[in-house]
Amino acid sequence: MSAGDIITIIISAALLIVTGAAAVATIVQARVAVAARSDAESARGDAQTARDEAQSIAKEATDAFKRQAAALEKSNELKEAESRPPAWTGPLHVGGQTYVMTNSSLRTIRVDHISVKPEETDGRVLRDGVDGKVFEYGDSFDFLVVRVMGPRPRTMTIFWHYVDEPADEFNEWIVAL
Repeated sequence: MSAGDIITIIISAALLIVTGAAAVATIVQARVAVAARSDAESARGDAQTARDEAQSIAKEATDAFKRQAAALEKSNELKEAESRPPAWTGPLHVGGQTYVMTNSSLRTIRVDHISVKPEETDGRVLRDGVDGKVFEYGDSFDFLVVRVMGPRPRTMTIFWHYVDEPADEFNEWIVAL
């Protein structure tokens, strides 16, 4: 064996070792890439879960904000209603069986109708010319509660609306008799 053959064998052995090392490095890189891909898919899944949870929390926060806004609006309506004078004042006892109701709302009111409970006692509350009538601020109407044997009227409900508001949305004012 000559020196050239020995060098060829050494070079071939070195190439074989380098090729084996490269193959091992490639296998290690492939395993690292597979693990990185698995980690990336897991991270993507975690990110999607986090996004879904964030969307759910944002929806809950939006719903809570809407409820809070509605409650604030209702609170403002109640405060405004408290600051306004009552629509009606009365019943004020005039004498005998006669009472008076007065428009104290500072606005013009139209009375649609009046009902009495229990219904069978409706004829015992006399209130001529009130249904359909317009009452300016300070205007009033009299009514007479007839006291006789038998059931007596318990309540009188005035169905009314402000003349500058829709006529199909009635307010109710309940008067204890």
